[in-house]
Amino acid sequence: MKPMTAGFFQVLEEDMTAARQLMAGVPRISAFHLQQAAEKLVKAILSAENIHAGAGHEIGRLVALLPDGHAWKADLMVLDWLSQFATAFRYPSRQGGCGRLPTERN
Repeated sequence: MKPMTAGFFQVLEEDMTAARQLMAGVPRISAFHLQQAAEKLVKAILSAENIHAGAGHEIGRLVALLPDGHAWKADLMVLDWLSQFATAFRYPSRQGGCGRLPTERN
Protein backbone atom coordinates (compact mmCIF):
# COMPACT_ATOMS: atom_id res chain seq x y z
CA MET A 1 0.00 0.00 0.00
CA LYS A 2 1.27 3.47 -0.83
CA PRO A 3 2.36 5.55 2.18
CA MET A 4 -0.17 8.30 1.32
CA THR A 5 -3.01 5.78 1.09
CA ALA A 6 -1.99 4.20 4.40
CA GLY A 7 -1.81 7.65 5.97
CA PHE A 8 -5.38 8.41 4.91
CA PHE A 9 -6.54 5.16 6.51
CA GLN A 10 -4.70 5.98 9.73
CA VAL A 11 -6.31 9.41 10.14
CA LEU A 12 -9.66 7.99 8.98
CA GLU A 13 -9.57 5.60 11.94
CA GLU A 14 -8.72 8.47 14.28
CA ASP A 15 -11.67 10.48 12.98
CA MET A 16 -13.98 7.49 13.49
CA THR A 17 -12.72 7.09 17.07
CA ALA A 18 -13.34 10.78 17.73
CA ALA A 19 -16.82 10.60 16.17
CA ARG A 20 -17.81 7.68 18.40
CA GLN A 21 -16.43 9.30 21.56
CA LEU A 22 -18.10 12.66 20.92
CA MET A 23 -21.50 11.40 19.74
CA ALA A 24 -23.34 11.66 23.07
CA GLY A 25 -21.90 14.91 24.37
CA VAL A 26 -20.95 16.94 21.31
CA PRO A 27 -22.87 15.63 18.28
CA ARG A 28 -22.00 18.68 16.15
CA ILE A 29 -18.29 17.90 16.38
CA SER A 30 -18.96 14.17 16.11
CA ALA A 31 -20.70 14.83 12.78
CA PHE A 32 -17.67 16.78 11.59
CA HIS A 33 -15.37 13.85 12.36
CA LEU A 34 -17.75 11.46 10.59
CA GLN A 35 -17.62 13.67 7.50
CA GLN A 36 -13.85 13.81 7.76
CA ALA A 37 -13.63 10.01 7.95
CA ALA A 38 -15.77 9.65 4.82
CA GLU A 39 -13.71 12.27 3.00
CA LYS A 40 -10.48 10.49 3.92
CA LEU A 41 -11.90 7.15 2.78
CA VAL A 42 -12.58 8.62 -0.66
CA LYS A 43 -9.18 10.31 -0.75
CA ALA A 44 -7.50 7.03 0.21
CA ILE A 45 -9.18 5.29 -2.71
CA LEU A 46 -8.27 8.12 -5.06
CA SER A 47 -4.68 7.91 -3.84
CA ALA A 48 -4.62 4.16 -4.45
CA GLU A 49 -5.90 4.82 -7.99
CA ASN A 50 -3.25 7.53 -8.62
CA ILE A 51 -5.90 10.23 -8.88
CA HIS A 52 -5.01 13.60 -7.33
CA ALA A 53 -7.88 14.73 -5.10
CA GLY A 54 -6.81 18.30 -4.44
CA ALA A 55 -8.29 20.32 -1.62
CA GLY A 56 -11.93 20.42 -0.64
CA HIS A 57 -14.53 18.69 1.45
CA GLU A 58 -17.22 17.91 -1.14
CA ILE A 59 -17.38 14.13 -1.13
CA GLY A 60 -19.49 13.98 -4.30
CA ARG A 61 -16.94 16.05 -6.22
CA LEU A 62 -14.16 13.76 -5.01
CA VAL A 63 -16.05 10.58 -5.91
CA ALA A 64 -16.76 12.01 -9.36
CA LEU A 65 -13.01 11.90 -10.00
CA LEU A 66 -13.20 8.10 -10.09
CA PRO A 67 -13.68 6.68 -13.58
CA ASP A 68 -17.13 5.56 -14.60
CA GLY A 69 -17.55 1.89 -13.84
CA HIS A 70 -15.23 1.97 -10.83
CA ALA A 71 -16.31 -0.82 -8.49
CA TRP A 72 -16.92 1.52 -5.50
CA LYS A 73 -18.03 4.73 -7.20
CA ALA A 74 -21.78 4.32 -6.61
CA ASP A 75 -21.33 3.16 -3.02
CA LEU A 76 -19.02 6.06 -2.21
CA MET A 77 -21.36 8.61 -3.82
CA VAL A 78 -23.95 7.72 -1.18
CA LEU A 79 -21.64 9.37 1.38
CA ASP A 80 -22.00 12.79 -0.27
CA TRP A 81 -24.77 13.80 2.17
CA LEU A 82 -22.07 13.97 4.85
CA SER A 83 -20.37 16.87 3.04
CA GLN A 84 -22.63 19.35 4.82
CA PHE A 85 -20.98 18.49 8.13
CA ALA A 86 -17.58 19.79 7.01
CA THR A 87 -18.52 23.39 7.70
CA ALA A 88 -22.26 24.16 7.84
CA PHE A 89 -22.84 23.02 11.40
CA ARG A 90 -19.48 24.10 12.82
CA TYR A 91 -19.53 27.84 12.16
CA PRO A 92 -22.14 30.39 13.22
CA SER A 93 -24.27 32.13 10.64
CA ARG A 94 -24.43 35.91 10.43
CA GLN A 95 -27.38 35.68 12.81
CA GLY A 96 -25.15 33.91 15.34
CA GLY A 97 -26.61 30.41 15.30
CA CYS A 98 -24.94 27.25 14.10
CA GLY A 99 -28.09 25.61 12.85
CA ARG A 100 -29.60 22.39 14.06
CA LEU A 101 -28.03 19.15 13.05
CA PRO A 102 -30.31 17.04 10.89
CA THR A 103 -31.61 14.01 12.74
CA GLU A 104 -31.66 11.84 9.65
CA ARG A 105 -30.56 11.94 6.04
CA ASN A 106 -32.83 13.70 3.58
